[in-house]
Amino acid sequence: MRLNDYVEARLLVVDGFARLSAQRPLGEDEQRARAEVAQELYGGFQGINWLDDAGVIRFVAPLEPNRNALGRSVRDHPIAHTAFERARADGSPHMTEALELFQGGRGFATYYPFEDAGERRYVNGVFRIKPLVETALRGGFLDEYAVALRDDRGGSLLELDEELASADRLTGDAELTLLDRTWRLQARPRDGLWASMQSSRPGGVYVFVLVLLGIVATYTHLTLRARLERLQAQRRQAELERRLERTSKMESLGRLAGGVAHDFNNVLTAILQAVGLLERQLEGQPAPLRCVNIIVDASDRAVVLTRQLLEFARPDDESPRVPMALDVNGELDTMRSMLECLVPSTAELELDFGEGVGPIRIAPSQLGRIVVNLVVNAADALPERSGHIRVRTWRSADEVVLEVADDGSGMDAATRERIFEPFFTTKGRDEGTGLGLATVRELVGAAGGTITVESAPGEGTRFELRFPVLVVD
Repeated sequence: MRLNDYVEARLLVVDGFARLSAQRPLGEDEQRARAEVAQELYGGFQGINWLDDAGVIRFVAPLEPNRNALGRSVRDHPIAHTAFERARADGSPHMTEALELFQGGRGFATYYPFEDAGERRYVNGVFRIKPLVETALRGGFLDEYAVALRDDRGGSLLELDEELASADRLTGDAELTLLDRTWRLQARPRDGLWASMQSSRPGGVYVFVLVLLGIVATYTHLTLRARLERLQAQRRQAELERRLERTSKMESLGRLAGGVAHDFNNVLTAILQAVGLLERQLEGQPAPLRCVNIIVDASDRAVVLTRQLLEFARPDDESPRVPMALDVNGELDTMRSMLECLVPSTAELELDFGEGVGPIRIAPSQLGRIVVNLVVNAADALPERSGHIRVRTWRSADEVVLEVADDGSGMDAATRERIFEPFFTTKGRDEGTGLGLATVRELVGAAGGTITVESAPGEGTRFELRFPVLVVD
């Protein structure tokens, strides 16, 4: 039934929060923010609470209108304590009977246990039944039918109007299995529909009522399943957020290592040749200045490349995430050698920096990861590793625009729609994790910027990043 699917979907949301809480410690503010987003997306919740092992509600989401539940113990509730104690005893989720909520109104609650640093905690889903039913059965059903709901202990979740309950008219029944409880739904036609049924074809209409109550609402079911799949994807993403940037960083770092190794080999060759020349010419004579200059210049280049690699690989907590200002053109210019290492020798890299671009608010390592990821993708898209890649900047009103474009194979619309999804990749197994562009979008958003992409098969790809110019006093 539509109502059954609707409630089950909300229970899976609560279960998802319990699993996430067990796998990754989250602060109260982050938990509340995620819960409020889930409630906005899926609806039907009175609130989502977090309880300690004594059954005390430690924080709620949203705070309003659930403030009066904060700090109260579900053990003090005449009905809620039974389900809570069962969840506490066997470590499994349990649902209450029908009850009066701390927040007011009739409804039910669920308790999903999880372990947090060796201690038992609980995610508590709270549902007020009337708005839940009204939302689940929207679309005109409740205009023609009145419904009643009772749990398997005889508790009343929702009652028919007294007049309608005592009236002699046809009734449809259905059973809902939810978690460890069973509900009985009863539906009766309202006056207008009942009059129509009596004056036309009551038998046929009655059969229709029973079929209507028993049939699975296919469209609603598929919609809920799609929402659940999105929720599960969000949950997987949340579980891997701490690892996402580092994994992407290591992927790009591996690509850098291959190119930089070649450059380092040239640097060391120049040093060794200069030293060899010195050895042949010394024989009591001062070292030729030319050889000294070669050694110094080669060593300086090695230092620059080493510094760039260390900055790119440094953990985020060892470098400031939000500096006061960053000169985009200057930073990209220092990355020139590193970017050239990423581009095949058969391809051309063009760096074009506009004048008066201005600073933006971003860490150098973050801008480096953005540009490296985009250039790596551009290089991979070049047919036969040959073609043209352009990195360009310019000023547009109060924004700094950064463009990374290539004349590679391009993407179709379906691929273009999914490129920022975590773990989505068009590369083969062991060739990419699908985290690069997800990281780019996250870093651009954290800097207050936006990113758009233009691409078509055979016409190359163009990424345009826009950042607000930072006004420096």
